[in-house]
Amino acid sequence: MNPLPKKVSPAKKQVSPAAPILYSELAASERLGISLDSVRMIRKTHLTSVKDYFRDGLSVQIRECGMEKLETLLGEQPGSSRDSGSPRLAALVVERSNIQNTGILMAKEPGSEVVVRVRVRSNVNWMRGMLISPCREVSATLFHYEGRQPRFRGKM
Repeated sequence: MNPLPKKVSPAKKQVSPAAPILYSELAASERLGISLDSVRMIRKTHLTSVKDYFRDGLSVQIRECGMEKLETLLGEQPGSSRDSGSPRLAALVVERSNIQNTGILMAKEPGSEVVVRVRVRSNVNWMRGMLISPCREVSATLFHYEGRQPRFRGKM
């Protein structure tokens, strides 16, 4: 009887498959060019919980197959911005912010005299001359800003 253990062959390395590609809801909204709320609404109505996305704590991670479904859903919707090309993004300069409707700013593109409306969450801290970038064009005279709002009056 030999008290020493037999020679053990080295363990074979387990080769794991390539890591799956995951997207956060924010990354998905930026990739698709739509708002975060739209991504959430489409995810809740059209995607399967475990197969297409999963919850990671408080955030939601969308798998590659879920992103493919989102892209095909957006491609099939008539009149979507993908059919007519991506929406035009523009940098605008605030012209007027003291309007009674707090969700609207009046702005114009640098070098242009055409004044357009810009939808914002609140126009309270916006001041004349501030740069709003990027704004998504909704129509010829209406833009939509979904970025950070200024925390203090006149400071971004």
